[in-house]
Amino acid sequence: MKNKALKAFKAFLLMLPLCFAEVAWSLAEVESRSDRSPQQNWSNQASEGEQNTSLSTLQKIEYLQREMMELRGKLEEQGYQLQQVQEQNKKLYMDLDKRLRDSPTAAKAAGTSSTAQSEQGLDLNAASRFVSEEPDPGLKTSTINAATMPANAVNDEKAYQTAYRLLQNRDFDGAVKAFNVMLEQSPQGKYAPNAHYWLGEIHLTKGNLEKAAEDFNVVYRQYPQHPKAADSLLKLGYVEYKKGQWKRSKELLNQVKSQYPGTTSAQLADSRLQRMQQEGHI
Repeated sequence: MKNKALKAFKAFLLMLPLCFAEVAWSLAEVESRSDRSPQQNWSNQASEGEQNTSLSTLQKIEYLQREMMELRGKLEEQGYQLQQVQEQNKKLYMDLDKRLRDSPTAAKAAGTSSTAQSEQGLDLNAASRFVSEEPDPGLKTSTINAATMPANAVNDEKAYQTAYRLLQNRDFDGAVKAFNVMLEQSPQGKYAPNAHYWLGEIHLTKGNLEKAAEDFNVVYRQYPQHPKAADSLLKLGYVEYKKGQWKRSKELLNQVKSQYPGTTSAQLADSRLQRMQQEGHI
């Protein structure tokens, strides 16, 4: 019995180093893993962080690229619109310039006798050809000058010439100011209807339809016998046309034809009515 116990104890002693070795190896493995884990974890976290940062940067770049494309599109659209506005303004100014060049003929057709005025000696150059009132027939050519004219008439004449000269030189803003100053100083003067008419033309050309209508209405309603009354009524029809008020435009244009038959204004009114019919507005 003792021999068996002794043999078992010897066997236990023999196995004990192996157990210690196994435990030591396990502890070493655990220590090794514990030493490596923080580094590996940090490396993995760093890698994930770099990936997230790269993804975020790419997303920002794509967003900025989209923004740039949208801005470029808006710039191109605005550039096109600006070009259209410039072309439209150019056409409007050319149209006004043509009316200025043709105005002596139009004034003659409307009943203004520029020849009679020049024969009477009233030298008002281009601007004077649109004045409806004739100089006093009792005054001779040699006697009509600044000395024989009333001071206020001389001032009105000079103010009108100054404003109209600005208009001829295409200084539309300057002409508007000059005409308005003249009207403030002499609202019922000899040249008032002409000033209102040209103010209306400028406003119509620049697209200020309400202001244009105001000035044309002054000429037509307050000076119905003036040579520019027919043209003013015609332009009122044009204003309503530009506003898209086809019915009102038709009424005004027909009114031109009935009130001023056989005139250039009546012919122009008829042409615009035909155009409106072709466009399907009436």
